Amino acid sequence: YSVYKEAFHLLARRLTYARVRELAQSDPMLLEAAMFVAAGLIPDTAPQDHGYWDRMDKYRKTRLTGIIPMPVLWSRKGVRPVNYPERRLYGAARLLSRTADTGLLEAVDHVWRQELTPVQRCTAFAALFPNRLGFWGNHCAWNGKAMRTAVAPIGEARIFSIIGNVFVPMAIALARTQSDRLREERVLEFFHAMPGESENRTVKRMALRLYGAGHRLKVGFAQQQGMLQMFHDYCGQNPSCRNCGLLRQLDILQSAVFGDE
Repeated sequence: YSVYKEAFHLLARRLTYARVRELAQSDPMLLEAAMFVAAGLIPDTAPQDHGYWDRMDKYRKTRLTGIIPMPVLWSRKGVRPVNYPERRLYGAARLLSRTADTGLLEAVDHVWRQELTPVQRCTAFAALFPNRLGFWGNHCAWNGKAMRTAVAPIGEARIFSIIGNVFVPMAIALARTQSDRLREERVLEFFHAMPGESENRTVKRMALRLYGAGHRLKVGFAQQQGMLQMFHDYCGQNPSCRNCGLLRQLDILQSAVFGDE
């Protein structure tokens, strides 16, 4: 979420991945506490009858005294409670803890090495992420009421987005660095087989411009990414389409393929 983008970037610089693995291998909950302390998201006073806060606070006072909280204000405006930063941090900590022994890169690469169908591969990636257990599985705030139904800190839609926007380009970059053509083809095959995400405003706007009103084309994940890239490279700066460099390129391509027809 854009509202938290800069804060999470600062947190990643504050807690390097080497340090994250070290903390997780010592105690997964120690990593959770370190993230909360660095983000300044542990309340100074305990909510009533709160064993989870007690443990986080104990880590803060005994094993994490060297971590200084970041001067960040975490806005809640316009953010659904299930997407609050505490739940996202918990989900990130659990993902990194579950892959700490081999490393996240190796855990993801292990899935790429297997002979799997696109659906099976997507399921294997999703299995790396935390389930809905734990305090943040059924809470959105330190002092909030428990939800009737537990919700995973990183939901299916967000996991799918991470697979397409992080795991795929990371794998392609590594394959090209290692000149592994077979691996690159496997990754691209998976990428083009991914179904589309729920359409956002930008994708809807681009689909209207490219295909016209009332189109019924089924757009996959790769096509959606192309639309987003086109929007950010061209349409976001020139919403009127006037003097658009992309349109000139498309006209040239069309002429090369179809001639004067």
